[in-house]
Amino acid sequence: MLFVDKRSGACQLMTNRKFRVTYKSLFIAIGVIILVTSRINTFTGEDSQPILHTPLLAIHISTIIVAYSLIGCIAFNSLFALLNKNDETRMERASIRGRMLLYPTTILMATGIFIGAFWANISWGRYWGWDPKEVWALLTLFLCSLPLHTRSLPFMTKPLIFHIYCIAIFMVMLFTYFGVN
Repeated sequence: MLFVDKRSGACQLMTNRKFRVTYKSLFIAIGVIILVTSRINTFTGEDSQPILHTPLLAIHISTIIVAYSLIGCIAFNSLFALLNKNDETRMERASIRGRMLLYPTTILMATGIFIGAFWANISWGRYWGWDPKEVWALLTLFLCSLPLHTRSLPFMTKPLIFHIYCIAIFMVMLFTYFGVN
């Protein structure tokens, strides 16, 4: 049986055979999506700027989009868990699935932000400009990484709080994507 506790949560997820296949298939799918979308150059026009044709921008965008898609999957997982909140075993299983998806989501968000900063340095000569889009992307990254710190924040081990928090992360991500633009 799989359960997440303070001593062996991440190790148990990585060594359990059932979840190892899930991780492999998830990382393969993410890699294929990033490679395919990084080769697609959608900014083709005579009046577009040359910096928009760099592969770094395509990799940055596709990495962030995959991370945002995973946040959406986590939110829908949490929503379905909250609809069945009377069944504690389903809530716990959904919590484990959500935590499993939060690890690659956080890694992809951080990678996308670092690639975006590197691209911004090449484009504008600075890594970080503190514009609203960058700040809200960083806030989304921090909020995604918060539930992973269950030793420091023991209230995040409760499935009900975790699922409500994941839906809040989704709302912040939607504001980052649609509201700040």
